[in-house]
Order: sequence, then structure tokens, then C-alpha cells
Amino acid sequence: MIKIKLSAILFIIATIVSSANAVLCPDFATLFAYEQITNSKYTQGDNEIGNEIKNITNIIKSEINKIEEKNKTLLKNLKRAKEAESLLALKKSFLLKQNNELQGINNTIKAN
Repeated sequence: MIKIKLSAILFIIATIVSSANAVLCPDFATLFAYEQITNSKYTQGDNEIGNEIKNITNIIKSEINKIEEKNKTLLKNLKRAKEAESLLALKKSFLLKQNNELQGINNTIKAN
């Protein structure tokens, strides 16, 4: 599909009509001005849409960065919690071992 600008089509029509010695409508020239105004508005609209997309993209990136920072903090806290849990398990194991040894000593004393 060939895309031709409105001004090109109007120029072709004007050339054909003028070559046939026809009289153009007095408002014919304003069509070019309207085309330029319309193109300008579309370009401005495209720029506004592009700027809004950039703004939204920046907001999303900012929120992603915040979430990533929170995740880093949560991962650090989780690691510390696992270390604390591991230390508590070691402490419990140590205390059970000590209790068993003391119980063994106590049983030996009672037996003698």
C-alpha cells in the first residue's frame, strides 16, 4: 500500500485541474494550511504520548529499584534469622549433651 501525503494528492489534482484551464475553488489554498495544522497537532500529540510513556517508564523503574532495595534488606534479615536459628539449634544440642553428661555423672554417683 502506497502512502501519499494529502498535499501531494492535492497538488496532483490542482495540476490536472489547472492544466484543463478550470477555475479552482477560492478555499483550495486553505487545504494546505489545514494539512500543516493537522500534521503539527499529530506531531505534538505524538510527542506528548512519548513524554508520558517516558514518565511512566521512569516511575516503573523507580518503583522496581525501591522493591529491589527492600528485597535486599529482607534477604539480609532472612540470612540473619537463619544464622540465629542455626545458633539456637547448636545451643540446644550443646545443652542436651551437657545435660546427658551431667545425668550420666549423677547416675554414676548414685550407683557408687
